[in-house]
Amino acid sequence: MRVTRHERELQMMSRLIRAPRGVGFSVCMLACVLIAGCHDPISPAAPQPHASGDVSVTPPDGVPEGLASSTNTVTNAARFPESFVRDVVIVLFQPDATAAQRTDALARVNGTVIGGIRLNATDGYYLVSLPADPTNNAPLDAVDSLSHNPAVRHASVDFILEGATTFLRPNDGPGWEKSTWRLSTDSAWSQMGQRHTWALEADNTPWAWGCSTGTTNTSVAVIDMGLRDVTDLHDNIVASSRLWTNGSVDHGTQVASLIAARGGNGIGMTGVMWRAGLRLYDVTAHDSTTGAPIVNSLGEPVLSSDQFLTALSQSLGSGARVVNISLGLKSDSSGSATAQDSSVRQTIKGWFWDGVQYT
Repeated sequence: MRVTRHERELQMMSRLIRAPRGVGFSVCMLACVLIAGCHDPISPAAPQPHASGDVSVTPPDGVPEGLASSTNTVTNAARFPESFVRDVVIVLFQPDATAAQRTDALARVNGTVIGGIRLNATDGYYLVSLPADPTNNAPLDAVDSLSHNPAVRHASVDFILEGATTFLRPNDGPGWEKSTWRLSTDSAWSQMGQRHTWALEADNTPWAWGCSTGTTNTSVAVIDMGLRDVTDLHDNIVASSRLWTNGSVDHGTQVASLIAARGGNGIGMTGVMWRAGLRLYDVTAHDSTTGAPIVNSLGEPVLSSDQFLTALSQSLGSGARVVNISLGLKSDSSGSATAQDSSVRQTIKGWFWDGVQYT
């Protein structure tokens, strides 16, 4: 795969996806990134071709393996400046184009659907194969024809963009399977709250994963209460202190999972980092006799200032690149449901900055 992973292309993705009708080059570039240069490393088996007489309003979601290999790319310097895939074009239809209109458009160029990339649950790019043409003019002629068809929003040859970024979609537990992930931020916002993956999609996280899914060499500390060693975190935990083994409090576990639940392992959820060096420090006060966590009358854990200071010192001393502290604090353990003690918050801030200055 002849691509590299430059931040410039990554920053450009969300703008390209929403390019208006007529911005041909931008969408052609996006199409190249999606199809020619960005084959999903964990994509399923190549989709079976569909005859042009059987064009669905929903494109396939997969790219034939090796389609953009060096042996399958050609040039036509007189008409196009870049290399492109032999006898293939990419087509994005108008959102309201019917199956009949899509079928007619591809029939006019003798096209056969061989794959595609979905931008949301119902639409996306079609990858279309054309009859063999040794002159390499057929794809460019087809683009000209399709671009004048009112049912087509954009058409392009499948050209090779050197330095393009790629994307990666994990396959995890229910609601986090590979098939649920979308590459369009518009899709993410329109389905906000309906799908677990929407927030990561809104941040273009699958594109960032195409650059890196993280490494256990990156140390991330989580100072919280209700931290557990669960299966989806276990392989990313490099250090821990006083983790919970029972009880209903799991706020810290949820936070740590958002940061670095193992991605692509077929279970649980997907964290922003699939791999990280997690250092988990539970700062719940514990009974000195029984060793059990102390909770107030509402069942909420009580913060131990000694534990917090120790955790902060250890996390900073370990060289953690990120220290996450997301504690919801009560002024005491009496069970007050709403009173927030600002002095405690300010004290914690002071502890943190003192620790940073002397590390």
